[in-house]
Amino acid sequence: MASREFLEDITLHLNANVFTRTFSFSAAQLPVVASPPPPLADHVVLVDGFGLVIDLCERKGRARLKSGEIEKWFENEVLRKGVERIRHTRDLLRSYDGISLVNSRGHRVSVAPKGLDDAAGLILHRSPRAGGYVPPRFRKSRKFGFVHIMRDSDYISICEHLVTPSQLADYLKFRQEIFSRPFPVPPEANEAALLGQFLFEELEAPADARYETAARAFRDDPNTSAFSYVLQNLSTQIAKRDDESVEAIYQRILAELARLGRPELRELKTQLRLSLEAVRADRFELPYRVTCTSTQCCFLVLPGSAEFRLRAREALESLALASKYELGVQKQVSIAMWRSGRIIDIDWLYTEGPNVPDETLARRLEHAYPFRRTSERQFL
Repeated sequence: MASREFLEDITLHLNANVFTRTFSFSAAQLPVVASPPPPLADHVVLVDGFGLVIDLCERKGRARLKSGEIEKWFENEVLRKGVERIRHTRDLLRSYDGISLVNSRGHRVSVAPKGLDDAAGLILHRSPRAGGYVPPRFRKSRKFGFVHIMRDSDYISICEHLVTPSQLADYLKFRQEIFSRPFPVPPEANEAALLGQFLFEELEAPADARYETAARAFRDDPNTSAFSYVLQNLSTQIAKRDDESVEAIYQRILAELARLGRPELRELKTQLRLSLEAVRADRFELPYRVTCTSTQCCFLVLPGSAEFRLRAREALESLALASKYELGVQKQVSIAMWRSGRIIDIDWLYTEGPNVPDETLARRLEHAYPFRRTSERQFL
């Protein structure tokens, strides 16, 4: 069981990230028909294509415990009760044909079955350290599947680097794979070392404590800073909008960003950094584009000069229409940005639907092509 303070700390952490603030929910919201209801985990993070079940286990008491005391607590509270709560919550999610829940902003979010079928299980523990006892880092069995186990402080450090749900999902898959290998992960290869190995994409290499220093190299990455800046703007936009526009537009934008894999996200981060640099220098440039084939979504980023603001929306809508038509994608997230004094304004546009034949638009693309070619990337 987790104390109220532990629950509040994790809730505060989830609310600090625009993705988890939108797509995380208390498991108490999940409808249960069984009587008596089964014990459930504390939180679920659900977005189409990704699910995560989080259970919290806390051992209060003295700053340091004897090895036998903490081991006994782990066996009972984490490996038995915690894993059981994860299992019940996973089974419950699989029983739904989609679900609609209310997030911490008070907005309703609908989740398709694809985000419910194969949710990862994660137990976060907050407990005193005991000399000689190394806490387990996972539990694996045919009955329960694979359940990740880590300290809450390690999890929060991981989320400082892995902002989107797809990044976290990829890390947990890597973590499960490396712990499932025939040779055990040495205790000195701690969570920071596994994260560093993941960030450097040395996924097939043996776990090694030397990777711990690698994660620090990514802390001041300018591309990540640009992405965080743009996400903060999106979070501010959501806070200002009514429920209808949030559900129809901004949640869908977030969901598409949440599903970006590492190659697409890396390219988009670079494009956002280059765009912000152009805007700060008050330069208008041709738009950047990156396409994710697996989700049938294109991301378009249009940097503009200060005077561009007078026609920014019109230009963004026109380019979004042309881009979506040319690429033949089902969805497009378009972003325009320009400088307004010392502030950078950002406008967001989401378009979705089939691309009908349009001879006028086709001729326009042929005679006055509005996109750059060398910077566009397409990912399968």
